[in-house]
Amino acid sequence: NQIFSKSCIEPFNEVFILSNCLGIESELKEMHEININDHEEQALLRSALMKKILVKIIIKNKTLSDTNKTAKLIQNIKDYIYKNSDKKLTNRSVANHFGYHPYYLNNLFSSYENITLHNYINKIRIITAKEKLSLTDKPISVISCEMGFADCSYFSAFFRKATGTTPKEYRNLCK
Repeated sequence: NQIFSKSCIEPFNEVFILSNCLGIESELKEMHEININDHEEQALLRSALMKKILVKIIIKNKTLSDTNKTAKLIQNIKDYIYKNSDKKLTNRSVANHFGYHPYYLNNLFSSYENITLHNYINKIRIITAKEKLSLTDKPISVISCEMGFADCSYFSAFFRKATGTTPKEYRNLCK
């Protein structure tokens, strides 16, 4: 924290504190080192430096705000995919639900989660399928349909590729 008073920055008439001064250290040092006999020029220089500091703080806060919004969007996407993993989800359907273009949303998701949206959807589908296989006695063909697969054999191949076991083998391992 850095404390400023009226004597330090002439145009301001209250004492205030700047928190988290990262990135503005040079301006703060320069402001403290201003020592000009002409008080008007000194006030102008300090005022200009303070404007520069405030712009940096605003930009930093906007960046943090944008990051928080992105984190919230990504979490909402993940929640939506998990809640709707029993539906036929695609990049396009998820993007449409959130009002974004599929390529933009995939790039945003990938950069934030280090996994493509498509692969994340498939990951959640496998997790949900595992839960259904281990916790229910539903036939594999029914689970396949519930997971959005039109063909049970495709579901089995997809499941085996992802887990190394077939759905039937997985169910038997869980018993």
